Amino acid sequence: MIKKTVSLLLCIVCLAGFTSCTRKITPGSDGIATAQTGETLRATQRDFVVVSAKAGSSYDFYNALPGEQLIDVVIKTTNRSGAALTITDVDYQLQWGTDGFTDPLVATNSDTMAPLELTLANGESAEYHYIYAVPAYTAVFSVCYLDAATANGSPALFYSEFSL
Repeated sequence: MIKKTVSLLLCIVCLAGFTSCTRKITPGSDGIATAQTGETLRATQRDFVVVSAKAGSSYDFYNALPGEQLIDVVIKTTNRSGAALTITDVDYQLQWGTDGFTDPLVATNSDTMAPLELTLANGESAEYHYIYAVPAYTAVFSVCYLDAATANGSPALFYSEFSL
């Protein structure tokens, strides 16, 4: 009896862990959705997740300028629009503090950096590095995405927060 109870509890714990990992975070009544690294955000036409983030001084052909650091954010995007969906490199901005934000650096001869534009078929996913140049003193960030294609016509904001 004890073995069955322990086995049942282990199954429940494993199932609960699996369910929380697959949960999709959607905007609340305020039109804002906030997640952490590894959590999936569900917009109208796409799901996306910040897979990882790290700070550095160089990436491929880019070197940080004095007083800057490069933030390498890996983002996975999945098209769930029902049709082909075009993703651009500036769909995801990086924000820090109350007024700091930037677009990613432009990919040049890189197979790993997000291209300027990419079309995903319905159900297709793509995972790319987005490289951002930010002040060296910053350590708390959010990847931001504005979804203007919501069903109710009001835009929704998505934030995936992380600290380095």
